[in-house]
Amino acid sequence: MRKQTVLLAAALATTLAVAPAVADASGGDNGGHHGKKVCGIVDATSTLPTSIVLNLPGTKVATIANPAPGVVLPAEVVAGADVCAKVRKVRNLDGTKSKVLKAIKVLPAAIVTAKGPATLGVGTITVGSLLFTIPDGVTLPPTVIDGSVVKVTGEAAVAGGPLMLTKLRASMKKHGKSHHNGGSKGTQIEITGRVSEPLTPADALVPGSITVGGIVLTIPAGKTLKAKVAVGARVRVSAKLVGVAPAVPVLTVKKIKVLAKAHVAVAMPVAPAV
Repeated sequence: MRKQTVLLAAALATTLAVAPAVADASGGDNGGHHGKKVCGIVDATSTLPTSIVLNLPGTKVATIANPAPGVVLPAEVVAGADVCAKVRKVRNLDGTKSKVLKAIKVLPAAIVTAKGPATLGVGTITVGSLLFTIPDGVTLPPTVIDGSVVKVTGEAAVAGGPLMLTKLRASMKKHGKSHHNGGSKGTQIEITGRVSEPLTPADALVPGSITVGGIVLTIPAGKTLKAKVAVGARVRVSAKLVGVAPAVPVLTVKKIKVLAKAHVAVAMPVAPAV
């Protein structure tokens, strides 16, 4: 089957504006020190821009110094932001070691890939139940029409925000020729993001629900999620659409992979009153 790959240069530029490229003030790797990557959620105790406190999986916390002139932080680096920082360790005069920021990148709240028949709108393309916004200046190839089977990827800067199209691969076959008739049966969807409220477990008879990157999915009745699939965990969800016309297909969980466990807040001991 002949396929056509469309590189959306303008969309990629938009993506870089949404999820800024790594800002690096180090001017390169000095002495061959490549640094270490640390990913987590910016804590409210951070003293931006000179100090960044990251909540890491489990109960771990990392404090990263950014002394002047330091790295210029993107505007999106605020409390609650999901980031990956590149750091180097330096030895202090007292013999202890500190982490110093070399670069930082803000992660999108949601990264979505969907494969299936497309529905075109004004400045949008919908695959399954997910609508992707086509960036200004990007024109889809004439082979992409209603019913074309496509594989699209999009990113949302904030949970529940618009999915900006970043990549599209179009098949030369239409839905009716490459899939069984039945609407969304052949649609494949993958969503990466943080789990947020509401998270309602399913039981033996009643479906539940989970919200990932601001996108709500149904948990089928009888499906039990692992304990580490918790609010705050970063996960990758494989999903499908369940239901045929005239019913509205429901975005439903097939499987979930935990990429980073949720941060667990630890209560600090309180000193007894004197």
